[in-house]
Amino acid sequence: MNTPLRRLAIVVVAMFVSLMAAATSVQFVQAAKLNDDPRNPLDVLAQHILTCATGGASIQKMQGGAEWKKKYDARFPGQFQIYSPYAYDATFVLVDAMKRANSVDPKTYLPFIGKTQYKGVTASIAFTANGELTKPAVTLYSYKDHVRAALN
Repeated sequence: MNTPLRRLAIVVVAMFVSLMAAATSVQFVQAAKLNDDPRNPLDVLAQHILTCATGGASIQKMQGGAEWKKKYDARFPGQFQIYSPYAYDATFVLVDAMKRANSVDPKTYLPFIGKTQYKGVTASIAFTANGELTKPAVTLYSYKDHVRAALN
């Protein structure tokens, strides 16, 4: 390795070590002080204007959510995940289409999915001509003092 290249490598390594030391200092030494600083822009956003959307509704807002969750938790303790009721409904939409088509062949029952009128746990499920849900659920959340709260 020639001398100029060696010097450049030493400078790059020194810069990298310096950057890692600064990042470590911010993460572990100064983090609490920075989080408590009222000028912290993330804190300002979280307290005032931060809103986010998630697909779906909370279990409490689903038409059969609370009752379904009780049964689910009894049968599968500790296994509930936020999209479990949607997977449950999706399965029964497929089963319903198979029954109406009188077939388990996807080529036969696939057209019946688009004609679904199914009262599920999450909502009444129906599709547009383009295959989208007619009444999709979206939940808006706001964050105030680092606590998430549903807006709808």
